[in-house]
Amino acid sequence: VPPPGGTVTAPALTVQWSMTGGSGTQATWRVIVRDGGAVIHDSGVQPGAAASYALPGGLLRNGKTYTVEVIVTDTLGQSASSGQQAFTTAWTPPPAVAGVQAAAVGSQEVG
Repeated sequence: VPPPGGTVTAPALTVQWSMTGGSGTQATWRVIVRDGGAVIHDSGVQPGAAASYALPGGLLRNGKTYTVEVIVTDTLGQSASSGQQAFTTAWTPPPAVAGVQAAAVGSQEVG
């Protein structure tokens, strides 16, 4: 994730985090992405000590602002949140496909 207020320059995004402090180790994690106030993706609570999560392809749209939040719970049951971290998307779309032609072949009457 770019720093808060940063820009994502590709349509794919991997969210990364680290858990520090506390007495336990990370037991679960959850990633929530919002467009305005609306949740557009929720990983659900996932077990384990993962420190990154790739968002599904096609989720982000170009020229928009989103927020991402990571919530972790440690082995002692203590939870912490990253808070909602805003980022914008701005990437150069690929060139349009050119040279495709289509033609109807044959004929058929319906009746």
